[in-house]
Amino acid sequence: MVGESGGLVGAGRLRPTGDLAFKKLLASEGHKAVTRGFVEDFFGIRARVEDIRIENPYSISPVDLSAGAGALTRLRQTFRDVTVSVGAADVTVELQMRLTELFEARSLYYLFDRFVSRYGGGAGARAGGGPDWRYSSLRPVFALNILGEPFRGGEAALRVYRLWDPVLGEALEPELVRAGYLDLTKTGGLTDPQEAWRVFLLTGVAPPGSPDYLGEASDPDPRVGVFGGV
Repeated sequence: MVGESGGLVGAGRLRPTGDLAFKKLLASEGHKAVTRGFVEDFFGIRARVEDIRIENPYSISPVDLSAGAGALTRLRQTFRDVTVSVGAADVTVELQMRLTELFEARSLYYLFDRFVSRYGGGAGARAGGGPDWRYSSLRPVFALNILGEPFRGGEAALRVYRLWDPVLGEALEPELVRAGYLDLTKTGGLTDPQEAWRVFLLTGVAPPGSPDYLGEASDPDPRVGVFGGV
């Protein structure tokens, strides 16, 4: 395991894999350039900042400590999850520093639950288009799980699974779901921007040569950096 999911790293910096810090990193309305960079680096989706819509964005609000353990667990889960609508697709990112029993099944459950949640509603549905019109509201959902413990064997740090026929060598098109897993304990196969993200998530410091948006994410100046004022 690469480290506990909370607290400070060197020089008083917040650990980006702490629940609240992770939420602020990727779900801050004032730092959508950071969100856009992450989405492009890991999902290959290019978008303008104004086309990114963050669902349940980062905010500080009072917590009712008498709500019970179940309610507080659900609240903590919202800190670990980030959902972003980018153009015609939804992107979800979940932080999972400790692998739990049946983790893979749970990760797929959340992926497909998100996919079917769009059924029959929203602006994407084309009413009056026949008996199957409700399916027109469904959107592609691409998920990435960020993991703090080794995931499967081999050296690959990033694994992305799609619906694929291995006999025909053919993918289902259009692509509707994608399940990704980023293992922070490994480095194999990562692009330079992805490796910069991996280092930043572990240390809170953008390595030399990082993209500008990672510099914004790690800048300790509260007027510039994502974590100013946390």
